[in-house]
Amino acid sequence: MTLSSCVLPPCSSNVETRSSNEDTCSSNAEGRSDNDDTRFSNAEGRSGNEDTRSSNAEGRSGNEDTCFINARTGSDSTPSGVTSAPSVE
Repeated sequence: MTLSSCVLPPCSSNVETRSSNEDTCSSNAEGRSDNDDTRFSNAEGRSGNEDTRSSNAEGRSGNEDTCFINARTGSDSTPSGVTSAPSVE
């Protein structure tokens, strides 16, 4: 019984040393979370760029409207005076 009591104290002190190392790892993990926050703010900056692209897309839709009006103007006026294309034999 005296031997088991002599063996237990060194083992318990090693466990305490490991727990202090775990605390150090935990503080490093918190440092990583700070980096994650910085990346998130960069992601918000990207969303701002996406908003700019959205406004450019609206500009493109304006061009599409112009092309659509031109297509209607051409198809409504020009083909009305033309009967059929001459057949080539």
